[in-house]
Amino acid sequence: MRAAGCAGVATRTLIDMSQFALNQFLYDTGAEATLAEYRRSPAAVLDRYDLTLEERQAVEQLDIARLYAAGVNPYRLRYFCLSMGITTDRFLAAFQTQPAER
Repeated sequence: MRAAGCAGVATRTLIDMSQFALNQFLYDTGAEATLAEYRRSPAAVLDRYDLTLEERQAVEQLDIARLYAAGVNPYRLRYFCLSMGITTDRFLAAFQTQPAER
């Protein structure tokens, strides 16, 4: 019983670390200097974060639904999208295809 609990904790920690990296990226690009650097060289900025290939692709493709499903902070996601020129209509449309639960 105890081992199963430990396995669950380890899995949860890995998920949280991945979410942390995504949220840290969104937080960091909230600073104008980092955002400008990201616009010039997205790959160089993304290389600083421990993202999975799927997460990295979601950022590169500005896949709002996938980023939200990955557990990013919705307010940070919204600010990033505004900074990247994503319209409100496109942002909201991404949630129409998103399941109600994360």
